[in-house]
Amino acid sequence: MELFVGFILHLYNSVTGQLLEFTPRDSLSECLKVKRVIERTDPPTEHPRWICRKGKLKLKKMGDGKYYPIEIIKD
Repeated sequence: MELFVGFILHLYNSVTGQLLEFTPRDSLSECLKVKRVIERTDPPTEHPRWICRKGKLKLKKMGDGKYYPIEIIKD
């Protein structure tokens, strides 16, 4: 397990408020850039809401050797 501390791009369902997805980003500017690209190219389905926030994630190394986020750590 690895610990990631930095900016996280969150995907929420804006109707229910349920967290659907979260991905670590290297910086605030990268997070906002990815958010803009997604919002401009993806047709809105199920009322998505993208938010960039600073936080902590647990990352797990998978079979392909890459780390993937598995859990948000609450402060």
